[in-house]
Amino acid sequence: MAKNGYTMDEMKKRPGSNFYTHYNELKIRPKDYASMKNLVSERVESGYVDTVAKWRKDKNTHIDDKIMTTLLHFYTKHLIITPEFINKHDVKDYHISLIRRMYIEYDEYSDDKLGGSMGYKRPYGNSDPLGDVKEEYEAFMGPMIKFEDIPTNFYIDYDTPFSQADKEEIITEYGYDNRDEDFLLNIHNEVMDIFDKMLVELDLESLEWKSNNNGSYNWNSNWEPTEEGISKFKTLFREKKLERILNEDK
Repeated sequence: MAKNGYTMDEMKKRPGSNFYTHYNELKIRPKDYASMKNLVSERVESGYVDTVAKWRKDKNTHIDDKIMTTLLHFYTKHLIITPEFINKHDVKDYHISLIRRMYIEYDEYSDDKLGGSMGYKRPYGNSDPLGDVKEEYEAFMGPMIKFEDIPTNFYIDYDTPFSQADKEEIITEYGYDNRDEDFLLNIHNEVMDIFDKMLVELDLESLEWKSNNNGSYNWNSNWEPTEEGISKFKTLFREKKLERILNEDK
């Protein structure tokens, strides 16, 4: 058993986010941290939301595919999104919220495309991906549908004036949510593109993390950086910065 609570054999047996199930420490090796900056992604078809992001094993041979998948899932929750990054890429609050909800799993069913993938069925946790996108968009931007936009024949049988509850009942009863799938798909595509940029441009704050959930990793696990892990990250950051400076001088 390694000091971080698992053996390499155990790690390779645990696909995707299930890697965390039975222990409460995560230690990231510097070489794996560096490798995450050079991942190659692609878009693959999903029967639920057009396409999802995929990081194929054969396209990312510089890192163990199980470690890659584990860290991808962890990164969705813990990469530090800076104001500079937000301004540079026009990142909206709903983009960030969807990235924090993003679910990364290990795809062991595609024989020629093993590797990490956004959930084919539940990329944001539920089996209605566009509904999840709509939910996050409306949480920050307000309803996509305004009551006055509903055709008259949808509420002709109701007495007026309408209360807010009446309006919500009408919209629910008739299924009239004006979903605008193209608009929501565009947001979904933006989320995937932004996450690709995050992997290259953003960082965690630590190489070691500890869970406060008694070792049980789940969707809402609360992980905190350790002091030692922060110190190790700062050392790595200084080394990488020095390496870039030396390369620029050549």
